[in-house]
Amino acid sequence: MEHAAELAPEVRVAVGQRMKALIPPHSSQDARELGAVGAMVLDLLPGPQGLSDKDAKHVVTAATHVRSDAAIPFLARFARRSGLGVRSQLMWAWGRYDCRAYAEQVIAHLDDGQVHFTLRSDEQAAELERLRLRPRHLDIRETVTPAAASHLLATAPPTYLSLGISPARLTGEAHDALLGLEDLRLWEIGEPHRLSSIPAGAALRSIGFLGADRPEDLHHLDRWPGLQWVVFGRGMGPSSAEHWQALVRLPRLTQLTLPSEALASAPPGLVLPGVKDLLLNRADDWDVTKTHIGRLLPRLTHLRLPLLPDDDPVDISCLPTLLPALTYVRAPEQQVRGAAELPAHIEVDTYIHVTD
Repeated sequence: MEHAAELAPEVRVAVGQRMKALIPPHSSQDARELGAVGAMVLDLLPGPQGLSDKDAKHVVTAATHVRSDAAIPFLARFARRSGLGVRSQLMWAWGRYDCRAYAEQVIAHLDDGQVHFTLRSDEQAAELERLRLRPRHLDIRETVTPAAASHLLATAPPTYLSLGISPARLTGEAHDALLGLEDLRLWEIGEPHRLSSIPAGAALRSIGFLGADRPEDLHHLDRWPGLQWVVFGRGMGPSSAEHWQALVRLPRLTQLTLPSEALASAPPGLVLPGVKDLLLNRADDWDVTKTHIGRLLPRLTHLRLPLLPDDDPVDISCLPTLLPALTYVRAPEQQVRGAAELPAHIEVDTYIHVTD
């Protein structure tokens, strides 16, 4: 363990024995504990050969928690792994290391058409351009300046964009580059913003609003008639009859992600018959919520309830009566009751919350 030379012999032996018991790490918690030990752990971590994708992800998680550029060559060995979890973890860690060295040795090998290239600084955006990388999936955080974001978008137009700055701050060239955009997520836009800042000619299939404030002109959502999926984060859902009517005017809309509190704002008589798939964030006052779902989405086939451990359990035995077309329910096992009472044609997909 060349990186452990600075430790006293007896301490080095004790630490080594403890680390060997955790190698390869079998959970994210184990991986973080290993990484906290420091650079000496790099001599003990295996791979990438001979590791499953799950074990490789845990090994990479451990190495990315080593706060030393000594980890870069080790992590570079995993940059061509096919597992999306491994490649996403490598992308997440970029900000922990020397920007240019990590870009050359790791980031340059990650673009497989699936990894979301997450950018947190102008320096990172400049590295993508210097290396002539053109990822189709971009995640531009609020810490990137509008000028740097605009230049990157103009030179590398994405098909998927998660944007943490107001679209109104982008240049005209960047707006033009968004015409080929298929999926857009607006994250934590901490200022007033409008959908009119996004080209109406963009070929959007999905759009999402997550955190901070919803657009001031949400009622113009139907400017993209090709939308198939609309995502609303908590506190961001439709809140007026105008908002709901805009959803009605989307002829291809089949999937919604909604906070449960938004359902009460739908006007009486409004129906979204084309929506087949609903992911419901929380399920406050389930007795009222389930009634709203049955009224608004009478042809729903797939219902996902990502309830949290502190949410009250909900009884789903009534769902076939409210939703006669239902064929699939997904929810955490601890948070639902009545699953055994559902008819055989409804698949119940339960899972257990993992907290590590």
